[in-house]
Amino acid sequence: MMMLSVQQRFILDALRKLGCIRRDQLLVLTREQFLRDDLVISEKRMDAMLRQLRYGMGDFRMEGDLVRFSQSPPDAQRLEAIDVMLELTCGTPLDFNARLRRPVLLQFTWEQSPGAARPFTVAALPGMEPERTERLEQYRRARVIWFCEGGGPPDGLTLPGKHFIAVRKPDGTHGFYGASAS
Repeated sequence: MMMLSVQQRFILDALRKLGCIRRDQLLVLTREQFLRDDLVISEKRMDAMLRQLRYGMGDFRMEGDLVRFSQSPPDAQRLEAIDVMLELTCGTPLDFNARLRRPVLLQFTWEQSPGAARPFTVAALPGMEPERTERLEQYRRARVIWFCEGGGPPDGLTLPGKHFIAVRKPDGTHGFYGASAS
């Protein structure tokens, strides 16, 4: 039986929820989680924790910059959805889950101020006809962030309130745009 630190248990829990994450994303998520405990998670400390997990757990994988369980293949759109979550929450989501069916990529909750939790859903827009987007009606109270192929919203796209398009900027961050009415 492997003895895990609180931080390693957090890493495994995050990995169970997300499936696959880039090392830099995991560092931000873990660093911010334990910052309030005055614990500094450096890159060197993260490397040591990940190395211990890799040697102590058979299905734990580190492949290049990716950290994942063996049954969780990398998904570029989900990794970008994690970037969006980290940008919007400054690395401090209350909860998150990426074990969802497409077009939904990620759901997370962020508490910007005490008692004001905001749910978000990140979904893939490419190829979505209006009747298929109706399946997301169950998320009408959440803020929905859509990814588009080609870097911008399709011509003539109209989104309901609280729905946004995320566009990756040259610096790697995202711009968020509400679609204007036609």
